[in-house]
Amino acid sequence: MSSRKAVVKIRTLIRLATILLGMTLIGLLVLAIGAVSSKPNPSGQTKAEMSQVSMGLQLYRQEYGTYPEPTDNAELIQVLSRNNPRKLSFYTLSPSRNPDGVLLDGWSRPFVFEKIPDGFRIRSAGKDGVFGTRDDLQTDVSQQRLTLR
Repeated sequence: MSSRKAVVKIRTLIRLATILLGMTLIGLLVLAIGAVSSKPNPSGQTKAEMSQVSMGLQLYRQEYGTYPEPTDNAELIQVLSRNNPRKLSFYTLSPSRNPDGVLLDGWSRPFVFEKIPDGFRIRSAGKDGVFGTRDDLQTDVSQQRLTLR
């Protein structure tokens, strides 16, 4: 490997490590704020978790050139958490998981992950637990954009 390629690879690894450290610190901050708050904020917790997973999906795509294949909640979280070809961590495991490893939203319900033409959609049924209502939360992660609704 040429020294130029080695430098590029080292810079990429440093960027990934910096982003992962930042994500971890944000996650810890969100958890700390939630612990100090007098009343829980399930919507804020859900949005923070969606943001963490979205960043993990983008980092995975940056590393491998494509998004991960699985859409099953627990499998996808495992792939982002080191169960991938290079054993890289793109997502820090959240305590908001059930015993089967399924990532839960702020109302303790499973997130739904869907492939969309140019990326992923992350969905939460919101406070009422019913998809297709006004309180749903959704994040689209794509090569062009990251949107939170």
